[in-house]
Amino acid sequence: MRSMKRLQIIACVVVLFVMGCAGGGGVSDTGPRKQRNLITQDEIATKDFRNAHEVIQVLRPQMLRVRGSIGIAVFVNGIKMSNGTQSLYDISPTSIGEIRFLNSFDATARFGTDNADGAISITTK
Repeated sequence: MRSMKRLQIIACVVVLFVMGCAGGGGVSDTGPRKQRNLITQDEIATKDFRNAHEVIQVLRPQMLRVRGSIGIAVFVNGIKMSNGTQSLYDISPTSIGEIRFLNSFDATARFGTDNADGAISITTK
């Protein structure tokens, strides 16, 4: 009976240890964690960017990586830009509220089936 109690205690300690390691919590001195698919207005304000393409290229270059043959669609306030990622050169960083990358599933669900390679959605201020 005593060894059973000891095994239960050891099992609890192991579970707590694993949970503590897997939690990934703790104090970080690097500031808030950046979301992979979102660029906020606060991040854009950290540097002097010329256009939205440069913002994405510097802060989240993976958003511009083409994943298929159609190309990444660009939407500004829900309106599709006809020039795709080329239209990013015409968008002023000072007008951007946030930039969000939508994977193929989310882009198709939100904007239709012609967005199978994903989409960049820009919301202006």
